[in-house]
Amino acid sequence: MRQSFHAHIVAVLLLSALCSGAEADDDAREAPSPPMSVMMSVEQTGAAGIIGTNSAGSSTEFAIAAKWLVFVFDADYRDMSWSRRSLVAPAGWSGTTEWGSLTRIAPGVQYYQSIGRRWAVWGKFAGIAGFEDNPSRRSVTWSPQLVVIRTLKDGTLLYCGAGSLYHRASKTLFPIIGVAWNTDARTGLSAVAAFPEAYARYRFSERLALRADYEWDTRVFGLAANNPTVRDGYLRIRDHFPALNVEFTPARKATFAAGVRWLGGRDVTIYDRDARTVAEHDVEAAWAFSLSVLLGS
Repeated sequence: MRQSFHAHIVAVLLLSALCSGAEADDDAREAPSPPMSVMMSVEQTGAAGIIGTNSAGSSTEFAIAAKWLVFVFDADYRDMSWSRRSLVAPAGWSGTTEWGSLTRIAPGVQYYQSIGRRWAVWGKFAGIAGFEDNPSRRSVTWSPQLVVIRTLKDGTLLYCGAGSLYHRASKTLFPIIGVAWNTDARTGLSAVAAFPEAYARYRFSERLALRADYEWDTRVFGLAANNPTVRDGYLRIRDHFPALNVEFTPARKATFAAGVRWLGGRDVTIYDRDARTVAEHDVEAAWAFSLSVLLGS
């Protein structure tokens, strides 16, 4: 399961629901522990062509996401494997459309504050260093987010806010809006209907669940100085995709998941070192398979 850099808010909403539930029924459940967790995952994506070129490749991605109190840390490494390469370059450029392995490192902070019994605010700020070769100031995407949360009497959560992914080559402002229902359910259905992430989970028991989700994802990387297409340029990759996961929770703070994603709406954009667009290409659809483990609250 790929861990999004946009959606620690989902975990915060779960914490909010647990806090609300604990206030309503102290004997029914324990008070939530401080938010500490580590999630590790691996995902294999099948081969797909870059439309308008003769390049086609697959990838294997390793990721880790950790949070402790107000601190968050995410990192992932995408190892590329090209089955066709070095055949077509963007118009006016020599070289290829390929890039090497891609890495992101994203430390940040988040803060959740209740305002009375029904209102809360959540904010997050992270610096996402995405790079092909070495991290530098030019590879950083700044990501502030702010959300206001309202808890209804039945425990349903409404939230609304905005976030930004700010990089000199790509500036994206996105809404964060949604409804979270029954997120602390031990059995049965729960759901978050939202953007940029949404999910529906059905718990057959406290140990076994089926989860369908949707995710929107934008990533920007600084290309290497020796990249054959655009030296010291930039690469933006955008995805949005549905997924289906089976989750197994053998212990209270340990969840294993196996899933499949359909990567459909994908595109890549290449920029030169001055952040001017060099080429834009859609990417063919592909399947991705993932395994993950989540430890902690």
